Amino acid sequence: MQASNAAAAATAYLDGGADDATANTVQKNVRLEDIAKPPVSLLAYGEPFLVAPASRKVDGEALHNLNAHSAVNSSARRKQTRLRRQQAKTPGVSVPPPTTAHLSKSDAHQDYLNDLLRHMFANQEWTNEMGTWSRAVLTEPAGRGDVQRLQEWFEENLERSQARRGDAYAICPVREQLFSSLFDELIRQITVECPERGLLLLRLRDQLRMTMAHFVETTESATEFGTHQSVAFDDKTRELSTREQKLLDEVSALKAKVRSLEDLQLELEREHAERAREQFRRHSYSTKKLKRQLEWLQKF
Repeated sequence: MQASNAAAAATAYLDGGADDATANTVQKNVRLEDIAKPPVSLLAYGEPFLVAPASRKVDGEALHNLNAHSAVNSSARRKQTRLRRQQAKTPGVSVPPPTTAHLSKSDAHQDYLNDLLRHMFANQEWTNEMGTWSRAVLTEPAGRGDVQRLQEWFEENLERSQARRGDAYAICPVREQLFSSLFDELIRQITVECPERGLLLLRLRDQLRMTMAHFVETTESATEFGTHQSVAFDDKTRELSTREQKLLDEVSALKAKVRSLEDLQLELEREHAERAREQFRRHSYSTKKLKRQLEWLQKF
């Protein structure tokens, strides 16, 4: 309910239809996360600011004040964090106000850290009904409580997203994205404490991503090659199967021809035997006839 009231107040403020009380509410009490509704990310980001409003006309001064409110909140939070860190180092001792030289050195380090984190992690951008929002990565250090909350949030996101568990060889894009986001947040926390160590971890992360991309490319190439080989094998199998069937048909035809020739051979053998018997019978009759004639002539 409070978030919806804040969103309504901010919307009226951007539209230029808010009174002074509403404007003060937006500038002092509104949490921009309630109206910007940023995407869920394990990587910690700072206050969101409106980059491009929606199609409706927005007063430029109102937009500037809203973004300035975001910048003031971020600056105040950084100062409070820096003061808490100094007090934690010297418990029970009041911390004197920093000198101008110390402020100048600290500001230079903070500027270097901001530039470093900006190059390491791009701004997160998203669009909702109010327009296009953006927020930069957080430059504040994380304490023990922040790490514990990060672990709880990570486990909660694993459970809510139903990422695969228990199988070391299972490929789960959701689980990979969550672990990548968690690794980025750990790199951010270490970079805030020690930029040099953070840069080494960044190189390690990039190398791991390159190795993983190489493995994915190799796997996809092997899968594609296996698919092509399987298709070629299927085509060759069908071709050989067709050729085998053709040869079997030829064998069947040749066997039928052999049977036909064998039948013809038997028929010819029977005819030849019949002719031979008939010829032998005629020759025998002629021989007997000639013998009788010879005997008759001899008697005559």
